[in-house]
Amino acid sequence: MKLSIQKYLGGFAALMLVSSAVVAQTPADEFDRTQVLDKQRYSLTGRFVFDGGLTFLPLDAYYKPILLEGALSFQPFDWLAIELIRFGWSVHNYDTGLTNAIERKVSADTGTPYTLNSDQELNDMRYRVGSAVYFNLLYSKSNWFNQAVVYHYWQAGVGGYYYDMKTKKQVAAELALRARFFINNHILLNIYGGHSFGFKSEAPRNIMSLGAGVGFAF
Repeated sequence: MKLSIQKYLGGFAALMLVSSAVVAQTPADEFDRTQVLDKQRYSLTGRFVFDGGLTFLPLDAYYKPILLEGALSFQPFDWLAIELIRFGWSVHNYDTGLTNAIERKVSADTGTPYTLNSDQELNDMRYRVGSAVYFNLLYSKSNWFNQAVVYHYWQAGVGGYYYDMKTKKQVAAELALRARFFINNHILLNIYGGHSFGFKSEAPRNIMSLGAGVGFAF
């Protein structure tokens, strides 16, 4: 029994010596070395991007403008993009019919003609112009139905806008979220959502925007 224990201890000691020798021969930094296996395929760092698309302003219950917009951006760092300017021109102002419904109802109840006049309507929207700074929260890729791999940025932004509504003007700060999907190294698909907080009480103060379009990186 004593001999068996001695053999077991001897074998264990030999195994420990062999393990120590292997570790000693391994470079010191072998266990500290890390490597990104899936590298970033596309990048906008150091590049300008021109974006175009349609933006919908859905928050107003009376009128919902649709804007044709263009923007120029530059990304100086991997984590930061600057939208130098964005301009949107109102190409259609969808009338929900709520104004006429209220006017008919009040006129019928009171027996006198009634005209609704609200400072929060967007019926006179002409254009908006502004700029923003976007922070790249995440760069990732998605597998679309096992047919294609799409790389994309997820961004959060803050900026300012000027809204021109003919008789009313508004200056606002905006918070926004945006996703940029790479079709290839130059063509991108953009999905955008933002909310403007106006400073003037005599004009619409809460303006939400939803948009989609394409971009060209050069």
